[in-house]
Amino acid sequence: MKVHPYVKAGNYVFSDTTSSGQATLSYEYVGGSEGEVRWIIDNPTSSNLYASILRGATLQGYQVPDYLFGDAYAEVYLANGLSSFVKNLNSIPVYSLALVDGQVAFVFLVPPGKRLVVPEYGFIGLQEMTYELVPLTVQGIGWFLVFYDPFEIINYDMQLGTLVKPYFDPYVTKTYTFYGGKIGYPVTTRKIFTIKKYS
Repeated sequence: MKVHPYVKAGNYVFSDTTSSGQATLSYEYVGGSEGEVRWIIDNPTSSNLYASILRGATLQGYQVPDYLFGDAYAEVYLANGLSSFVKNLNSIPVYSLALVDGQVAFVFLVPPGKRLVVPEYGFIGLQEMTYELVPLTVQGIGWFLVFYDPFEIINYDMQLGTLVKPYFDPYVTKTYTFYGGKIGYPVTTRKIFTIKKYS
C-alpha cells in the first residue's frame, strides 16, 4: 500500500496577511494522531493569486515523492463531494481541482492582501518536508474526458479504513486549465483527452 497525505472537509481559514513583498508558502506541523500539516499561503500583492502546492516528505520509514497537492486522491474528493472542478475564476472554493500542465491538482485562489491556511493530514512521523508554491497562469477552459487508475480509491480505503463509493471512470468534466511549469511526480495514473477547448 502506498501512503499519501490526504484532506478532509472544513478547517481552512482566510485572514489578512501580515507579510510583504511576493506571495509565499510556509507550513506549520501540528502532528497529532493524523499527522496534520497546515499550509500557509500569503498573498501580500495587489492581484489575485492562483497557485498550486508542490510538496513531498520523508516520513518514518516512507518517502512521499514531490507531487502537486490534490493529485493523489482527486477522484476520492470528487466522489465524497469535497472537491469540484474550477469553472469560475472569481469563485474557487478551497480544494477545487483543475488541470495544471495537464495534471489534475488543487488550485487555490488567494485574494490580494489575504492569507489562506489549508490543513492536510497523513504526515505521521514527519522527518523532512520539501515544498514550493507554484504560481499559476490561466490558459483557458474546456471539456475533457478523464480515465484514472481505480487503485486510487482502493489505496485510500486501505490507508484510512473507509469505504468510498468509486467515482465514474471515465468521467467528463468542464474545467479551467493552468500553467505552472512544475508538476512533480504523477502519483495517480490518468489518461486525459481534450473534447473541446476554448481560449
